Amino acid sequence: SIGKNGSGKQVQDDGRTPRGIYTVTRSISDDELPELYGSGAFPVDYPNAWDQAHGRTGYGIWVHGVPRNNFSRPPRSSQGCVAVGNDDLDSLKPFIQPGNTRVIFSDQLNWLNAAELNSQAQTFKTRIEAWRAAWSARDSEKYLSYYADSFRSSDDMNRQQFGEYKTRINASKKFIDVQLSELSLFNYPDGKDLRMVEFLQDYSSDNYQSSERKRQFWQQGDDGQWYIISETAL
Repeated sequence: SIGKNGSGKQVQDDGRTPRGIYTVTRSISDDELPELYGSGAFPVDYPNAWDQAHGRTGYGIWVHGVPRNNFSRPPRSSQGCVAVGNDDLDSLKPFIQPGNTRVIFSDQLNWLNAAELNSQAQTFKTRIEAWRAAWSARDSEKYLSYYADSFRSSDDMNRQQFGEYKTRINASKKFIDVQLSELSLFNYPDGKDLRMVEFLQDYSSDNYQSSERKRQFWQQGDDGQWYIISETAL
């Protein structure tokens, strides 16, 4: 069961369930909740950074159970949460790790066979690797070619400002080495040809080192190539 007004949440109290990829923030046991929420609840981090960048408001989006005298709730009967049968929720509990588990809210499913999925992922990973290699080579022109004209940085720099900043930083280094690990790829269900990428980034240069988790949004351009439109340290 989802929001009484369907999907695509935009503002607080619109009765809609968001579309997007969210992280479970905590677990609430059934003895802490009214009967309405059944065998437990898992709040998620709506509005996430993507929602906030698009002006979306609201709070309190949970995945939770249903009253024990019901097998389920009507298809559209929540204020924006997702309610699932208690048996289903209980079967998922052992696999949910607050702070790590992702929940995908989408209004459609596109099934791919293993070969299609593999091919799609490998092609995209090649693009990410080329971006990483250009940064490590301090080739600022090539590195910046992977960023869309519409790119905005997490500190609200536009594409030109970001490019000038990165060019200056890269030129000041004697060497740069960037390594990526723990790569996760998601087709993001909130826009056309949109992908979310998460990874652990280890950066080192002659005078600076860091290790941080990073999230990027890539969008496919009219030329068929993928470009970074958003980049955030988690």
